[in-house]
Amino acid sequence: MRKPAPFLSVLLLVLTIPVFAFPQIGETGGEILPGLIEDVKRLEKMTNIARLESIKAMLSERDIPYEIELFSQDKNKNYPRSEGVNVIITMGSQKKEIILGAHWDAPWIDKNVLSGGIIDNGCSVIILMRIAEELQKMNLNHRIRIVFFDMEEIGLLGSKAYVAKHKNDNIQFMINLDVCGAGNTLIFGNRKKAEGNPIFTALKNACVEEDINFVEFPRFYACDEIPFQSLGIKGIMISLAPEIDAHLLWLKLNGPEGGGSIDSYWPTKYIKSIHSKDDTSEMADPVGMTFCFRAVLETVIRLDRN
Repeated sequence: MRKPAPFLSVLLLVLTIPVFAFPQIGETGGEILPGLIEDVKRLEKMTNIARLESIKAMLSERDIPYEIELFSQDKNKNYPRSEGVNVIITMGSQKKEIILGAHWDAPWIDKNVLSGGIIDNGCSVIILMRIAEELQKMNLNHRIRIVFFDMEEIGLLGSKAYVAKHKNDNIQFMINLDVCGAGNTLIFGNRKKAEGNPIFTALKNACVEEDINFVEFPRFYACDEIPFQSLGIKGIMISLAPEIDAHLLWLKLNGPEGGGSIDSYWPTKYIKSIHSKDDTSEMADPVGMTFCFRAVLETVIRLDRN
């Protein structure tokens, strides 16, 4: 377990280690999931609709049943689509539910260029597909739904639409994955949201048991878990980063004056690639994705047992 490092020690670390070295396969404590990068590459498309078709094809190839929920949007008239598409995988039939989510849409850099959308957020989609394959084999105490949300990039519209439609469902927990493409350190946080939230305890215990590095943030970004939390549902957002990036991001959000002065010291292209044409499959790391897969799957299993 990693604790947030003091400002000076992390800054010294950044200045003395210019390049982050990802862990090797033999250092992970387990087997690397095969075929991750091949799957990620299938999401590198020119349009979001093409990305969606690839997701549907991969689910069908894996015999993972899914359903589609459509919703309308008219808040962003410059966006090329007026109809959004949430993809839902349901496992188990119990009344109490656990939601795992990740947005599948990539942002438009301009009217004609779509971001690569791999770190943000294709890798998370692929990780959740692999988790669905594992959960299908298990006897579950909860109904578990994996939801791939559309139109996150223009205002969390997919998750808002889902919550509006399912607000009377007995949802206990919501785990959201966003920016989970590479690195060896899980990052999550928001101290207020952690109070009395079993997800935080389950995740940290899973990381310790699986020997996975993590950094917990007093303040952290929020995303598609927000609409769920607005209903009082316990939620969390989980991201993945190289360790140096994780500490720098901690400083940016929680350090003196927000840590903004350290922006020029980012040692990797990982964070910089988000919302750009550089967010491609070349940025994805199967070792880090496997770390995330193991941690999230074990967290879900722990929550499902209680």
